[in-house]
Amino acid sequence: MPSRDRIVNRYVRQYNERKKAKERRKLVLLPIKLAFGIACVGVLAYFVVQVFLAFNTPMTTATALSTVVNDEFSIVGYFVREEMVLEADYDGILVYTANEGDKVSRFGEYAAVYENSSAAELKETVTQLDENIQFLQSALDSSMDTSGVMKLSSYIYEGLCNTAELADAEAFTLISESASELKSNIITRELTNTSAEEIQSMITALESQRDRLNALIGDSETTLKTSEAGFFTSHVDGYETVFDVDALDELTPSSFRKLTQQNKRITSRQVGRLVTSFEWYFVSNLRVDAAAALSQNSTVDLRFDAMGDDVVRVRVESISEPEDGEVTVVFSSNQNMKELVNLRKQSASVILATYEGLKVPKDAVRVDAEGNLGVYVITGMYSEFKVIDVLYETEDYYIVDTDPTTTKSLLVYDFIIVNGKGLSNGKVIK
Repeated sequence: MPSRDRIVNRYVRQYNERKKAKERRKLVLLPIKLAFGIACVGVLAYFVVQVFLAFNTPMTTATALSTVVNDEFSIVGYFVREEMVLEADYDGILVYTANEGDKVSRFGEYAAVYENSSAAELKETVTQLDENIQFLQSALDSSMDTSGVMKLSSYIYEGLCNTAELADAEAFTLISESASELKSNIITRELTNTSAEEIQSMITALESQRDRLNALIGDSETTLKTSEAGFFTSHVDGYETVFDVDALDELTPSSFRKLTQQNKRITSRQVGRLVTSFEWYFVSNLRVDAAAALSQNSTVDLRFDAMGDDVVRVRVESISEPEDGEVTVVFSSNQNMKELVNLRKQSASVILATYEGLKVPKDAVRVDAEGNLGVYVITGMYSEFKVIDVLYETEDYYIVDTDPTTTKSLLVYDFIIVNGKGLSNGKVIK
């Protein structure tokens, strides 16, 4: 029979073993309890924050403003025209007498060749004198009262703004004409207090100076003339003989791409080109999904990068069969030849439609009990639900219609409630 001491020692040993096992279990469960506690605290904090926001989020509004949005996509293409290269064998200094885009008659002068630089400089001076004479003649023909002078000052201000905008937009094809008109208006405005006799005297003096310089130039000038009538440009790029207007409807994406990649030879004898038809074409390879918005014989607007914000109405002449996910689209027009005559490869935007209405943030749009789409606006001290008619949708906002004849319609300068809880018709806005 075991002694009392041995029994006591066994119980003590068993007690210590159970104590150690319990401590080990505590150590194992401690991280789990800690993670569970943190998760509970997080969930509780989330619900507390949501409850706080539900009762304390400030109301935010947006003003309904008029806006214009284009449904458009970008393309890159090439101009194709009926055109002929102007060639000349000359020995001397070539000076163009026709401006870019000028309409030149058959056998009309487009350039002159001078034996030396002195004669060329004299001709440049003569050209400037002719321009100044024209401006003075315009001022002489303008008889203005006070209202006319004020109107002219307004034209000058608009001209300065337009020229600056064209420069910022890099619409280089339009700057020359705008700057010339601006200069004419400034000269006319400066001469409003000058008598007709004084202006005529200035014109006579300039004409005399011009005639004297022309006499000095004499036989050192040889003029170059066209054999056909057309629009002139000094730019020759080699594509004049690459593209064929009569074969445009036969183009495919691959054949058009091969044409654009051809090596083009330009010689020193090629001094310009003449576009002999009013009709021009713009050809581009488009993705099939983009071209799906177009149909043959339909009309769209093109906005070329070189023309700033100006658009040109064009006709969809042809759309090729699909090839590797692309089609070749040919646009045609007879507008703006003067501004576009020296362009070949150009980026453009195809404008399918233009939408004008009120801009409404998507976050502000709600659906009423009858399923109508609308927004809540602040009318006096109350919220009012106004049904909207969506014209166009972007990623962040809608363009909606407006009817200024009724207050039931969303109107310009209405305060649209973007953020607000528990909104309803007639609810008092605090």
